[in-house]
Amino acid sequence: MSMHISVAPRLRLPGSGEKRSATWLELFFDLVFVISMAELVHRLGHHVSVLEVGQFIALFIPVWWCWVGHTVYATRFDTDDMIHRLLTFTMMFAAAIMAMQIPTAFKSGSMGFAGGYVLARLCLLMLYSRARRHVPEARKMTTLYLSGFGIGALCWLVSLLVPSPERFILWALGIIIDFIIPWLGRKTILQKAPLDTSHFPERFGLFTIIVLGETILAVVSGLSDAVWYWPSITAAILAFLLAISIWWLYFTYIHRADHAGKLGSGQPFIYGHLPLVLGLAAVGGGVKNMILQAHESSLTFQTNILLTGAIGVWLLSFLLIQYVSIERRLLASLRIPYAAAFLVAVMLSFGWHLPPLVVLLVFNLVFAVLLVMQLRVFGALEPAS
Repeated sequence: MSMHISVAPRLRLPGSGEKRSATWLELFFDLVFVISMAELVHRLGHHVSVLEVGQFIALFIPVWWCWVGHTVYATRFDTDDMIHRLLTFTMMFAAAIMAMQIPTAFKSGSMGFAGGYVLARLCLLMLYSRARRHVPEARKMTTLYLSGFGIGALCWLVSLLVPSPERFILWALGIIIDFIIPWLGRKTILQKAPLDTSHFPERFGLFTIIVLGETILAVVSGLSDAVWYWPSITAAILAFLLAISIWWLYFTYIHRADHAGKLGSGQPFIYGHLPLVLGLAAVGGGVKNMILQAHESSLTFQTNILLTGAIGVWLLSFLLIQYVSIERRLLASLRIPYAAAFLVAVMLSFGWHLPPLVVLLVFNLVFAVLLVMQLRVFGALEPAS
């Protein structure tokens, strides 16, 4: 396979007739985020408190945002030349640094975590600088990204020079700027270069698979740490079935939804996925504790709130993603069942005296009903012609 040192980026738009899917480089890039997700779920599973959940969210967002930054760029400008690969490899190294610092990111590891993030963002800025130079028709868009992401990266860079808690305030400010700038320019600038409607949803589906894999890992980890009595084994089976239902629901939508004309600049789709993958990652921490507590007569308050809250967040964000990307007639058939499922999650959050197996069984029944409804709405239960 020949490799070009430098290939000028070009703007890739949907409707060009080019069928795109995830490249081998993108799949390799995803691997480092498997480590990050494992560290985050492990951290949450061992410390369930308001402070720890807040720190989990605060660390999850910049890790996920690094992945999103590269994915959005690659969807529009991927050239797969030597320069693009080297910058991607450097971003992977930066993400690995962040992953290593996750256990101590709010203590001794804060410098390393921030340094890794700055390095990743500098690589992204270099990629957009190339696109700005070579793609005149996308100059307004690349300038928007360079200015907004440049200011955000500067906040993180300055944070290396100040002590805590000011350092963490600058982290939050940098992320907020990164989120706001694309949103402000989405209708006037970014909408003119819509994202590929096959490649982009596929990439987000692959990241969702990574996070869902941590739920499966949590089941295995919970069983390895638990005493192998029938309650823990039953809890593991129910948790595994819950993960299957979540996978089936999400990928029925990804496979069947017609994103053409709905995805646009991608901001609602992107931002809607943040609470979805956050909730999914928290489900991993919750089911592990469920398995460990399966022999108890009732759940601890912390574990119950973690799992029910995580599932509630996942349900609402999944409905939001479908709202911005599927036809209204399909959505009308899904609103009531998803609202009812969310209500069940809220009701169970007050039932912390319930046995773990009861909570898992109720959620499995709820998700089974949702799955049947979703399959019918998208026509996936129709016999093959």
